[in-house]
Amino acid sequence: MSAVQPLPTLLAEARDALSGVLMLVLGRAASGQWFETSQRGLAGSFIALILAHVLLAAFAGLGDAGRGQHSPSLQLFIAGVLVALRYGAMRLLLPRFGALGRFRAFMVASNWTQAIAISVLLIATFVCAFAGALLLGPQAGERIVTLVLLVWAAVAITALIAEINIARLMVDLDVAGIIQAFAAQGFALIGGIIFLALLL
Repeated sequence: MSAVQPLPTLLAEARDALSGVLMLVLGRAASGQWFETSQRGLAGSFIALILAHVLLAAFAGLGDAGRGQHSPSLQLFIAGVLVALRYGAMRLLLPRFGALGRFRAFMVASNWTQAIAISVLLIATFVCAFAGALLLGPQAGERIVTLVLLVWAAVAITALIAEINIARLMVDLDVAGIIQAFAAQGFALIGGIIFLALLL
C-alpha cells in the first residue's frame, strides 16, 4: 500500500504556480499540471491573491498618504467586488460551452496569474525606482517614471497573454469562446466600476 502523499504547502504551490504561469505565457499545453486545482488549492490561490492585493493597497497607500484617497481597506473591498464580478460572469458563461467543470481550474490559474503579476509589478517598480535613482540621479524623475510605466505595460501584456492561454489551454475555449469570455468579464468589470463610483 502506497504512503499518503503530504499536502503541498502554500510556498510549494506558489513555486509550482510560478512555473505554471511561465508555461501559460509560453503557450505550453501542459501548463495546467503545475496548478493545484483541488478545493485546498483553490483556497491557497485566493490567499495568494488577497496577499498580493494587500501589498498593492499598502504600496498605493504610501503614495496617497495625506491626499485624501481611498483607504487600503476600501481598496481591498473594491478589488474583492471586481474579482467576484469577473468570476461571476465566467460562472454564468462557461455552461454555454460545456466547460463548467473547468471553472475551478480557471479560478486557480487566474488567481495565481494575477497574484504573481502584482508581485512582479511591485518588485519591478521598487527596483526600477531605486536603480534609476542610483544610476540616473534624483533629477531624472521623468525618465524613471517612463521606465516604471514601461515595466507596468510589459507586466500587463504578459498577464493578458497568460489569461488568454488559461481560456485556451485550461478551459478549452475556441477563439469565439475566448472573445465572449473576455467580453463578459469586461462588461462585468465596467458595470462594477460604474456602480462603485456611484456608491462611493
